[in-house]
Amino acid sequence: MPEAHTERLSDPHTVNETINVSSEGITNLHSIVLLVALSIHMVFDGLKLGLLQRDEDVWSVLSSLSLHKILIYFSMGITLCESTSTFKFIAAMIYMSLVSPIGIGIGIIVTSNGETVFMATVSAVLQSIAVGTFLYVAIFKILMKEFKPHSFGKEK
Repeated sequence: MPEAHTERLSDPHTVNETINVSSEGITNLHSIVLLVALSIHMVFDGLKLGLLQRDEDVWSVLSSLSLHKILIYFSMGITLCESTSTFKFIAAMIYMSLVSPIGIGIGIIVTSNGETVFMATVSAVLQSIAVGTFLYVAIFKILMKEFKPHSFGKEK
């Protein structure tokens, strides 16, 4: 049964209204934020690959990205298994497998049109959003869990 905590709000217009906050809902929200952050990250990985001109560079980046994606899919798989149903897990994995090819396609389109100041600006803005999303996930999903008091084997 998911944990929930209760907060009491005192307001001159309401009399002791109670709000229940489910930890399951918060976990699902963090999983969605992680999925979005990884999607943005994977689009940029695909974009890097799509922008390359030489075959040697493509194979080098493809091999390093493949190893990198193994780690991403492993961590995402663990997070989704803990917080969602099997159907949502499979849907998220299929979605994640389609994101990088979209980035590759965008990179190929950008390369074929030449590099402009507008495209460089768009890339910088999107990369900033991706970094900000990853910082949010790192701070609120990973670090906050580490700073919670540990029970050290005691039942809650």
